[in-house]
Amino acid sequence: RHQTRSTLNHIALTCIDGALHRYLESCSADIDQPITIQMPVNLRQEGDDSLGNKIGIVLVELASKTTDPYERLREIGFTLRNVRYQVDGVPAGSIVAYTVLLGSLAMVTEALKLGDAAPPLGHTLVSNVPGPAKTLYLGGAQLEEMYPISTLTPNNHLNITLFSYDGRLQFGLVASSAMPELQRLGDYIHLSLIHI
Repeated sequence: RHQTRSTLNHIALTCIDGALHRYLESCSADIDQPITIQMPVNLRQEGDDSLGNKIGIVLVELASKTTDPYERLREIGFTLRNVRYQVDGVPAGSIVAYTVLLGSLAMVTEALKLGDAAPPLGHTLVSNVPGPAKTLYLGGAQLEEMYPISTLTPNNHLNITLFSYDGRLQFGLVASSAMPELQRLGDYIHLSLIHI
């Protein structure tokens, strides 16, 4: 991360993007165009300490298909900076309205059983949840690891949630039966991290 002047999110999405392409290729469902994900973004203004979440969902196109992890990282970094710039330039209410519209379209598509006929709004949902930076204890016992478990949104087959705890980043993968051998995707994420 320091060598490439990237954020942890850039590195994680680079690994996920490479792993998804490899997984799809192994399932004979390879695609040449960039994968589009749904990603929550923070809408809270600086200095806002009010309670509750203030997030919206945006569509993010990851990198063009490549075998070069640095090229993938550079493209994803550029895309994420551009998304942040666009989100900061739009009133938070507009992003919330867009999020509600995306969710409504997904629910209608699922209710009408058009999931296989209509193109998906995003191939998967990827979120990054910052957790405690320090080691936690309960009754003197050290909490060693924390793993995220999330849900699938309507008409979506994969949710990847990242959760940081005590200097480590854990990946939680939840998928529908449309994604066989999910462990393979986890292995490909691990391999992508090793080769970056």
